[in-house]
Amino acid sequence: MKMQSLNGAWVSRSLAILLVVGAVGASAPTASADATIVQPSATVLGKGYGDWSAAWWQWILSVPTATNPQLDATGADCAQRQSGQMWFLAGTFGGSATRSCTVPAGKYIMFPILNNVYVCFRPTDPDPNCSSVAAMRAAIAGSLDNPTKLNASIDGANVGNLLTFRAQSPVFTAMLPQGNLFGIQQGAYRPAVSDGYWLILQPLSPGSHTIRFEGVENNGFSVDATYNLTIAP
Repeated sequence: MKMQSLNGAWVSRSLAILLVVGAVGASAPTASADATIVQPSATVLGKGYGDWSAAWWQWILSVPTATNPQLDATGADCAQRQSGQMWFLAGTFGGSATRSCTVPAGKYIMFPILNNVYVCFRPTDPDPNCSSVAAMRAAIAGSLDNPTKLNASIDGANVGNLLTFRAQSPVFTAMLPQGNLFGIQQGAYRPAVSDGYWLILQPLSPGSHTIRFEGVENNGFSVDATYNLTIAP
């Protein structure tokens, strides 16, 4: 994933993390993987993929850098600020990660394969892309078009048709804490928008599960992650 910083420079931030080799969208879904995935047009708990992508970003940006799951090497910070019936998995700021997490039973699980966010930090932001929401969306969309790689698997079963899981968020407010990922003053920042490829999983059965996701943008930016999950009974 990438985040737009105050001075207009990109901060690499890969949210998608996994290693599955193959062409984009080439893997046919198996029955088990297909049954686990919430389809792109569906709603979960009253929200569609776009709304949940905004919620995911509000979650990850609300966690201080010191304990942010995006920077977590082991999964120790997996439960930071999790609430409600949707459990979020983080990616990385580029590169790979293998994490082990315990997730309460009955939770939906959401994660990005590739995603970008754009945050404008004040109404008079000199960044020209902050002149309109359309300009913000355009700034983050191009690198996500025609990704070089887009793969995901659930317990070894590949998920197909991943290009159809692209979702844009509505405009949202980013609540940044002290010690935030941008390194700026804490507070509420708006507008913010995101774009990316996401998956939402139905609640998994109690026990051990492995989730892997990997993406490469058309500019070469890559993310690679594996989650070893324990679903608590």
